[in-house]
Amino acid sequence: MPQLIRLILLFLVFQNCAGLRDKEQAELRKLYKMGQYNEASEFLDKSSLKEDEDSPLLYFMERGNIAFANKDYKLAVEFFQKAKRKMEELYTISISKKAKTILLNDTLDNFYGEDFERSYVYYYLALSYFNLYKETGERNNLFSARAEMVAWNAFFENVQKTKEFKTLYFSDIFSKVFAGTIHECIGERSEDAIAINLYQDAREMFDYLVPLYQNFNNKSDEYADNFFEVIQDNPNDFKGKLKKKAKSLVDSEADNLKYFVDFKLLSLLKRYRSNEYKKALKSKTYHSLAIKNVKKAKEKNNISVIIETGLIPKKEKKKIDLNLNSAFSSKHTTSEKILAFAANVAIRTFAYDVLGLKPSGVFVSNNGVQVFDSYKVNDMVNVHTTGPVLQFELPYVENKVVAHNFSIQVYKKDKLLRSEPVALSSPLGEYARLTNKEQRGEYLLKVGTRFLIKQALAVIGAYTTYLSLRGSDGKNETMARSMALIAYMGSSAAASFSEVADVRHWTTLPNELRMASFHLPKGQYSLKLADGDAKNARVINLGKIEITGEEPTIFTYRKSNI
Repeated sequence: MPQLIRLILLFLVFQNCAGLRDKEQAELRKLYKMGQYNEASEFLDKSSLKEDEDSPLLYFMERGNIAFANKDYKLAVEFFQKAKRKMEELYTISISKKAKTILLNDTLDNFYGEDFERSYVYYYLALSYFNLYKETGERNNLFSARAEMVAWNAFFENVQKTKEFKTLYFSDIFSKVFAGTIHECIGERSEDAIAINLYQDAREMFDYLVPLYQNFNNKSDEYADNFFEVIQDNPNDFKGKLKKKAKSLVDSEADNLKYFVDFKLLSLLKRYRSNEYKKALKSKTYHSLAIKNVKKAKEKNNISVIIETGLIPKKEKKKIDLNLNSAFSSKHTTSEKILAFAANVAIRTFAYDVLGLKPSGVFVSNNGVQVFDSYKVNDMVNVHTTGPVLQFELPYVENKVVAHNFSIQVYKKDKLLRSEPVALSSPLGEYARLTNKEQRGEYLLKVGTRFLIKQALAVIGAYTTYLSLRGSDGKNETMARSMALIAYMGSSAAASFSEVADVRHWTTLPNELRMASFHLPKGQYSLKLADGDAKNARVINLGKIEITGEEPTIFTYRKSNI
């Protein structure tokens, strides 16, 4: 019994630490959303996250993002470089850390970050370098931004190689579009040629990746269900097969993205590859408005605008309470039923064969719903319990998609010069939701296995209690059985109590990234973001910009409260 008490106290300590971390993460998110970046950085540096030996990668991600939002790009580069180095270091898995997670819970393991979280370290690092280039004029920073685009592409190649297309997030249209934009900013013909290839890649990916996300496709879950099946059956030609299934696009957001990618590509083809451009004009696969606008454009686009909206959905704890007496009802998943069956066999074998408790049927509660186990200890004593229960937490992400009709309004003084559509280019909230969804089965298997190990330890402890109290002559048989059952139930409850979901996540990421591209001559302008149709649009001021030449450049804005 003293061992059990120590175990429960240990679990309480771990749960309190995880609870503190969750509260701090919520406060950091609040400060960031309010735009209080100095306060957010001070809070983060005083929080437990900074000293948490299991979460340095998360600290670097959050700290870098706050520095970026605060326009301290040199500091942002410093932290994102640390994050990248930590990502590489974490490829070497600590055996001691894994041993802790086998016996306790995932909050004691390193924070590795989801694939999409690690992916966007490259984006923010490149954008930080680019903004340093804008501030200093030093082209080395521009070339560093380009180098991060090469590294970002290598990241996806590694994901595809190591995970063999077993994850939905194995590529990203935005990574191609943004990389093409960076190459264009270098201002050399060879770099524009690379940009053409990147936009062509993005255009091809559009047909089979975009339908995965609710932002673009109201039948996305149905499409996603067939996604892996098609890839496994057609590993060499899955793209062509998926294109045939991608006819369910219905959302205007998808139309805006198609326009944006086609516009970027056609603009460069018109400038450098006249034969391909002429063929494109005759093709029915290009967006008609993109063709129209490129035809009438006299100058090359020199302005790219990236707008980050909202905050990525929170990763929260969802409690699973699985009573083994009712685990086989239709409401439970196949994974839950398998787990319940394994636990049922192990626990009942212990109760019946080891402790010698004899099943005496069931005891139904007054409402006729709850089923209780009835164990016969002896001729005088029956013990009624609700049966073994699996209780643990799973990390859960819910993304509530809200449709927007964003456009950028360009003003010179008080005169509206033009209005440009803004394309949703990166639905990060959907990346989070789908990643969480595809990991549930794996997570349940891992937690279930760990739970059964804890149950086995509970059985061993209870049996030890039974032997110590029974006595060599067996005179204390009844008391030994009762105390062993109590010991088991206490250890089983402690096992469930210890299963705390790991909800660490990069909480200051935006929910969505949107892009627009157009041309502006030299001069000063004001930009506004309109959300809605022309008559009833909510207008958000983005601020003033100055265009000093024809060279391409990028402007970025954060609107976390949208």
